Amino acid sequence: MCYQERREKESDKIKNLLSEISEAEGLFVEVEESVKLWTYEEGKSGPVKLKLKSQVVAEAILWRAWKLKNYNETKMIYIK
Repeated sequence: MCYQERREKESDKIKNLLSEISEAEGLFVEVEESVKLWTYEEGKSGPVKLKLKSQVVAEAILWRAWKLKNYNETKMIYIK
């Protein structure tokens, strides 16, 4: 898998995750920047830093982040 394909896959995962958190509240989430904080290794994942366009949306997402534990695929996601 080339770099561009991996980047698109990561971007899709991030968008899906943010939509799960903000879906019911009707928030419009736009990611301004995403930065990988790890070196890619096949089959492993690592931390990603997100910069959102709106501070209000960022705070709302952090407020609703407890919903992550309800999904099997997001149980290992931590927000600091």
